[in-house]
Amino acid sequence: MKQARFPSEQKWLMPGFGYSTQPKIEFHYHLQGEETFVCLSGQMVLYVNGRHYEMNKGDAIRVEPGEVHSIIAHSRDVSYLLFMSPAGLTNDKVVVDTESLEEMITNT
Repeated sequence: MKQARFPSEQKWLMPGFGYSTQPKIEFHYHLQGEETFVCLSGQMVLYVNGRHYEMNKGDAIRVEPGEVHSIIAHSRDVSYLLFMSPAGLTNDKVVVDTESLEEMITNT
């Protein structure tokens, strides 16, 4: 069995496929792309449209286009894969400011 070594922080390994150890990602959504997050190690919480999902090693969650989401690590050793579909989208990420997010959560 060959062992893969991944870089720290976030790195796109090829279009549509990335690896990250970032402890926090700002709230954002994608206009067209859907993302799948796969927890490789540690514990993290994925926030999607005001709901939170605790993730542990082996858990995977898909986020649809337009769904506001963020990740916050709950352990130091967190690492996860990102799969973006379709691959190679540009200018697809829209960062949501905190004020708008609180308003969105309150109105749902």
